[in-house]
Amino acid sequence: MNYYKCECGSDTFVRMYNVWNEKIKVEVSEHNGEELWDVEELGKEKDHLVGYICSECRQKAQELNDGL
Repeated sequence: MNYYKCECGSDTFVRMYNVWNEKIKVEVSEHNGEELWDVEELGKEKDHLVGYICSECRQKAQELNDGL
């Protein structure tokens, strides 16, 4: 396989986002007449892609960013 590579030789990149939203569900229950809330975390939702950087040298991957 042939992979796109950074100038430093790395073929691994990082997608950078400036916003992370977290999906949740809130279970409402009652115990001894008191209302209890329990948060169930369903994972992160990414938003607002900023760009790509090399995972090794951390410089911008300009060719990948050109497509944004």
